[in-house]
Amino acid sequence: MIDLDGTFYYSKIINVALENRINQIAVYPNPNADYLKIEIQSTNIELVTLLLINNLGKIIETKLFILTKGTNQFNWNIQSLVTENYFISNENFKFGTNRFLKQ
Repeated sequence: MIDLDGTFYYSKIINVALENRINQIAVYPNPNADYLKIEIQSTNIELVTLLLINNLGKIIETKLFILTKGTNQFNWNIQSLVTENYFISNENFKFGTNRFLKQ
């Protein structure tokens, strides 16, 4: 920023640590009628609560999973769901939201 008198200065550079414990999540196959496969890449060992959310934003089901470092694979039975779009996320939406269609 330049002051009114034309002078300027640079602010001090600081390091910021970003918390990125879950690197990637994949939900497949899409569309699906039976068992949804969830694959999570994690850099830490931790518990994660996944949310199954309907088209109206209502949480239909929650599941607790234990993540290990590396690739984690889980199955989620979706046979009892009605046909519509659903979303998978976690309780603080750290890794975003993944949409899938239940056939």
